[in-house]
Amino acid sequence: MENNNIPVPKMYIKIVSLDKDGNQIDGFDKRESHSWVRNGYMFMLGWFCMCNTYDTSFGAGYNSFKDTGGSIRNSANVRSPRCSGDLRDASPPVAQGVRASANDDSRGIFVGTSTAVESFEHYKLTTPIAHGVGAGQLSYQEHRANTKAWDAGTLIFTLVFQRYFNNSSGNTIVVNECGIALKAGVATTTDNKSYMLGRDVLDTGVSVVNSGQLIVDYYFEMQFPE
Repeated sequence: MENNNIPVPKMYIKIVSLDKDGNQIDGFDKRESHSWVRNGYMFMLGWFCMCNTYDTSFGAGYNSFKDTGGSIRNSANVRSPRCSGDLRDASPPVAQGVRASANDDSRGIFVGTSTAVESFEHYKLTTPIAHGVGAGQLSYQEHRANTKAWDAGTLIFTLVFQRYFNNSSGNTIVVNECGIALKAGVATTTDNKSYMLGRDVLDTGVSVVNSGQLIVDYYFEMQFPE
């Protein structure tokens, strides 16, 4: 199919692991993310085409979502999240969007330990690392204020989400997967659920030493024709 200079959304990821003194000991520079998952494209379909979701099955040929708890949802449960709240420099939205508060491991950028092969149908991390300071846990920090930039030379618009994770577990933790999720619902905070937009299995696991820190950046980019 001919592109006709239609902007295509792309996602990139960067991970840095620091020791207790702030020295980088692991990670990698910005590289293209391995995947949007089905949920990500379903949200884009809804935003771009202004269409409701109505199916009660999830997968190829169905117009629906699957939350991180495994429940299939449609427009009776999900409407467009507060994207504008994600771009502001104030505190993260309480109810909806990507920017998560401290201690919240249900949305925003989250990480896990599984090396299971990526699938377009994934709706959650395979083995998520929970928030906390116990064995195998990382302390999830509040999402940093999101940044946006326009490059007049390349005609690329970039939105960056960033989150810090602290390791107070007493041992090194190896991160093998990471993803990003938003929280969305209809009207009340009680019907908000989390929906994973993308999952990346890292080519090589990134070690987070005890008393160290992990920094994960997700970049959303679109190159415009003019």
